[in-house]
Amino acid sequence: MMQNTYARTAMTPRARRALVALAVVAAALVLALPLHGVRGTLHAVTALVPRPGHSATPFAGQLLVYGRHGLTASEVSVLRAAAPGQVTAVHGGELAVRGASTSYPTVPVEAFTVDAAAYARAAGVSSLRHQLESGVVLSRTGAALRHLGAGGHLLLDSGRTLPVTAVVEDRVLGGYELATTEAVLGHPAGSAASYLLLDSGTDSGQTARRLRAALPSRDLRVEAHTVNGLMSSSDTVLTQAQIKAAFGEFGVRTGTDGQLHLESTWEQRWITSTRIPQLGVVTCNRKVVGPLRAAMEEITRRGLGSLVHTADFQREGGCWNPRVQRLGGGQLSAHAWGIAVDINVDVNPLGATPHQDPRLVAIMAAHGFTWGGRFLRPDGAHFEWFGAPRSG
Repeated sequence: MMQNTYARTAMTPRARRALVALAVVAAALVLALPLHGVRGTLHAVTALVPRPGHSATPFAGQLLVYGRHGLTASEVSVLRAAAPGQVTAVHGGELAVRGASTSYPTVPVEAFTVDAAAYARAAGVSSLRHQLESGVVLSRTGAALRHLGAGGHLLLDSGRTLPVTAVVEDRVLGGYELATTEAVLGHPAGSAASYLLLDSGTDSGQTARRLRAALPSRDLRVEAHTVNGLMSSSDTVLTQAQIKAAFGEFGVRTGTDGQLHLESTWEQRWITSTRIPQLGVVTCNRKVVGPLRAAMEEITRRGLGSLVHTADFQREGGCWNPRVQRLGGGQLSAHAWGIAVDINVDVNPLGATPHQDPRLVAIMAAHGFTWGGRFLRPDGAHFEWFGAPRSG
């Protein structure tokens, strides 16, 4: 999960409790990560928290705004004029970081560049400005994965090193692993703005209406609260950092055939092939096999097998596929981790109006899969593991 274009879905109390439990497990997994990864100086991880006089909750009074494929500079200008206060544009993407493996030397890291002063104000953490202007700020998960803390140095795939100036709670970076400025990095992390943060004003509903009216041709998501609690466009799925916390990360290389190849030790540990009712043989992440099997067994038990086109799944669908997102700016797809499954592709082409039976969507949701039919760019065949039961 990267710029994501996902719509927000409601969450039941049961799902919220399950999500909290997942977060606890993910945090524990981060602390237990083995010492593999980017070369650098290891220092004690120091947390950056809001100082007295600042909001203890990052992004208080802020709205999250994003659109399909991001927002162009001209669109951001239009929204700035319509917004009641400051607008902060966040340019997200993936940064190529040097890994420990010589065979798979590149580790993709989800990062963003931003105006330091504007972002610090939006987050309610004034000291972030200097930290971002002086180097890179890591999230706690990013720091654990990199085995770096404040004072360390991040080694990029290009051979360049960047100083690590602070480590912050994941939510301060919206679930991203790393943040800095364009001046420090030398280029924006993404050409389009992945999302905006802006003052909600005295009436957030009125502000949302003004923004949508300013860009009537764009389907904008304007949110004051998100399903996963993170103020970024990865607001309804697991972020790449959360996926890595649960499954570890891998180095990659591009073969002479142009295909993406993942670190073989990671693949051997996490990817498996097994037979699942209604689908046939599925190659998927070991942790996702159980929920997927349970969903298909429920479909079988309820006599709903006709909802799944088995032949199409074997021909066009599937689960694990080490590739980047389609139309996603070269960022890794959830399929690369084997946590997303495509069902009934024949009647649900990417970007078209979805044609999935609501009963299939509800059953998959009950077993922890969010549905791509609600993404801003609809992907009706796509079901992505979230780890908590969801409303259908």
